[in-house]
Amino acid sequence: MDGEEFSGNEVSGKRLMVSFGGLLTPQLFGRTTFTLENDRLVERSSGIVAREKCQIPLAMISAMAVSTRGNPVFLVFGILTLPLFGLGLLFILLYFLLPRHFLVTHSNNDITALNCRGDLRPYHDFADAVTRAAIEAQESSRGSHAAPHAAPHALLASPAQAPASKVTCPGCGTEYKLPAGAAGRRLRCQKCQSIVG
Repeated sequence: MDGEEFSGNEVSGKRLMVSFGGLLTPQLFGRTTFTLENDRLVERSSGIVAREKCQIPLAMISAMAVSTRGNPVFLVFGILTLPLFGLGLLFILLYFLLPRHFLVTHSNNDITALNCRGDLRPYHDFADAVTRAAIEAQESSRGSHAAPHAAPHALLASPAQAPASKVTCPGCGTEYKLPAGAAGRRLRCQKCQSIVG
């Protein structure tokens, strides 16, 4: 598969740098590996000097996708060299014919990605497996949370408020509670659309 590996819960590809604004820039040297573990996705990146390991809890992953984009270098060269005997058309054609494929993971305030090569089926399978595991982790974390905490006591006493008045719709009998400042105003019933007040 052209140097990339896929073994059920692991996929590898060329290293990417995610720039400000989500611009994906493939690096000349280096490799990135995504590994799906029981409760997290582990990204290991290595370059000439740099090594990085990032662990993302599955409950924090919001999306994972295989994205296809044209190479922006071809587009820029195509536009710049368009007046030169049609050389620009060749670059623009290469922009559309030689797209790049990325496996992108979106989590809370973070994006991680790798450059896919060869057959895209393993990358799609891995993205599906991570998405399923993330959904299961999010559902289990929602069920495991305790009851919400009680609201903290107010430090300052709130001013006394006038009691809210109640109004009944003549058309359908729905009862509405009006805030203290809304006495004497008219409103439209949400059920039967008749005017109340």
